[in-house]
Amino acid sequence: MKELYIKYPNGQMVIHVHRFFPCTQKRAKKLFSLIKQYCTDQAKAELCMHLFLLREYYRAQVETFGQDRGNVPADWDPGGDPPGNQRERKSLRRKAMSNYLLFCEMEVDDAWMS
Repeated sequence: MKELYIKYPNGQMVIHVHRFFPCTQKRAKKLFSLIKQYCTDQAKAELCMHLFLLREYYRAQVETFGQDRGNVPADWDPGGDPPGNQRERKSLRRKAMSNYLLFCEMEVDDAWMS
Protein backbone atom coordinates (compact mmCIF):
# COMPACT_ATOMS: atom_id res chain seq x y z
CA MET A 1 0.00 0.00 0.00
CA LYS A 2 1.57 3.25 -1.13
CA GLU A 3 -1.30 5.73 -0.71
CA LEU A 4 -4.50 5.79 1.28
CA TYR A 5 -7.38 7.83 -0.13
CA ILE A 6 -9.94 9.21 2.29
CA LYS A 7 -12.94 10.99 0.83
CA TYR A 8 -15.22 12.67 3.34
CA PRO A 9 -18.13 15.16 2.97
CA ASN A 10 -15.99 18.31 3.20
CA GLY A 11 -13.12 17.16 1.02
CA GLN A 12 -10.56 14.45 0.55
CA MET A 13 -7.14 13.42 1.75
CA VAL A 14 -4.30 11.36 0.36
CA ILE A 15 -1.97 9.80 2.91
CA HIS A 16 1.43 8.58 1.72
CA VAL A 17 1.51 5.58 4.04
CA HIS A 18 5.26 4.93 3.77
CA ARG A 19 6.05 8.44 4.94
CA PHE A 20 3.27 8.85 7.52
CA PHE A 21 3.83 5.68 9.56
CA PRO A 22 5.12 5.06 12.15
CA CYS A 23 3.68 8.15 13.81
CA THR A 24 2.70 9.37 17.27
CA GLN A 25 -0.46 8.12 18.95
CA LYS A 26 -2.02 11.57 18.72
CA ARG A 27 -1.61 11.71 14.94
CA ALA A 28 -2.70 8.08 14.57
CA LYS A 29 -5.92 8.62 16.54
CA LYS A 30 -6.90 11.56 14.35
CA LEU A 31 -6.27 9.61 11.17
CA PHE A 32 -7.83 6.37 12.39
CA SER A 33 -11.09 8.12 13.30
CA LEU A 34 -11.35 9.35 9.68
CA ILE A 35 -10.44 5.93 8.36
CA LYS A 36 -13.08 4.24 10.49
CA GLN A 37 -15.79 6.53 9.14
CA TYR A 38 -14.85 7.00 5.51
CA CYS A 39 -12.66 4.15 4.22
CA THR A 40 -13.70 0.89 2.63
CA ASP A 41 -13.11 -2.45 4.31
CA GLN A 42 -10.52 -3.29 1.67
CA ALA A 43 -8.52 -0.12 2.42
CA LYS A 44 -8.71 -0.88 6.15
CA ALA A 45 -7.44 -4.43 5.55
CA GLU A 46 -4.54 -3.18 3.42
CA LEU A 47 -3.57 -0.61 6.06
CA CYS A 48 -3.78 -3.25 8.79
CA MET A 49 -1.40 -5.48 6.82
CA HIS A 50 0.98 -2.58 6.26
CA LEU A 51 1.01 -1.72 9.97
CA PHE A 52 1.58 -5.37 10.86
CA LEU A 53 4.54 -5.65 8.47
CA LEU A 54 5.94 -2.37 9.72
CA ARG A 55 5.75 -3.61 13.29
CA GLU A 56 7.47 -6.89 12.38
CA TYR A 57 10.14 -5.09 10.37
CA TYR A 58 11.14 -2.79 13.24
CA ARG A 59 10.93 -5.64 15.76
CA ALA A 60 13.45 -7.58 13.70
CA GLN A 61 15.60 -4.46 13.25
CA VAL A 62 15.83 -3.93 17.01
CA GLU A 63 16.48 -7.57 17.82
CA THR A 64 19.30 -7.97 15.27
CA PHE A 65 20.65 -4.42 15.13
CA GLY A 66 19.39 -3.78 11.60
CA GLN A 67 20.53 -6.96 9.88
CA ASP A 68 17.25 -8.88 9.65
CA ARG A 69 13.88 -8.21 8.04
CA GLY A 70 12.00 -10.70 10.23
CA ASN A 71 8.77 -12.14 8.81
CA VAL A 72 8.57 -9.44 6.17
CA PRO A 73 8.66 -10.22 2.42
CA ALA A 74 11.93 -9.30 0.71
CA ASP A 75 10.22 -6.90 -1.73
CA TRP A 76 8.36 -4.99 1.02
CA ASP A 77 9.70 -1.50 1.70
CA PRO A 78 9.00 0.32 4.99
CA GLY A 79 9.70 3.68 3.33
CA GLY A 80 11.54 6.64 4.75
CA ASP A 81 15.19 6.73 5.66
CA PRO A 82 16.59 3.60 7.28
CA PRO A 83 17.15 4.05 11.02
CA GLY A 84 20.72 4.95 11.76
CA ASN A 85 21.25 3.72 15.30
CA GLN A 86 19.73 1.34 17.82
CA ARG A 87 18.02 4.12 19.77
CA GLU A 88 16.23 5.34 16.64
CA ARG A 89 15.22 1.76 15.75
CA LYS A 90 13.73 1.30 19.23
CA SER A 91 11.78 4.54 18.93
CA LEU A 92 10.38 3.55 15.53
CA ARG A 93 9.56 0.08 16.86
CA ARG A 94 7.56 1.56 19.75
CA LYS A 95 5.65 3.84 17.38
CA ALA A 96 4.98 1.03 14.91
CA MET A 97 3.75 -1.26 17.70
CA SER A 98 1.55 1.49 19.10
CA ASN A 99 0.09 2.28 15.65
CA TYR A 100 -0.74 -1.37 14.98
CA LEU A 101 -2.35 -1.95 18.38
CA LEU A 102 -4.33 1.27 18.14
CA PHE A 103 -5.60 0.31 14.68
CA CYS A 104 -6.62 -3.14 15.97
CA GLU A 105 -8.50 -1.50 18.86
CA MET A 106 -10.31 0.71 16.38
CA GLU A 107 -11.65 -2.36 14.62
CA VAL A 108 -12.93 -3.85 17.87
CA ASP A 109 -13.93 -1.00 20.16
CA ASP A 110 -14.89 2.67 19.91
CA ALA A 111 -13.71 3.53 23.44
CA TRP A 112 -10.26 4.69 22.27
CA MET A 113 -11.82 7.56 20.30
CA SER A 114 -12.93 9.37 23.44
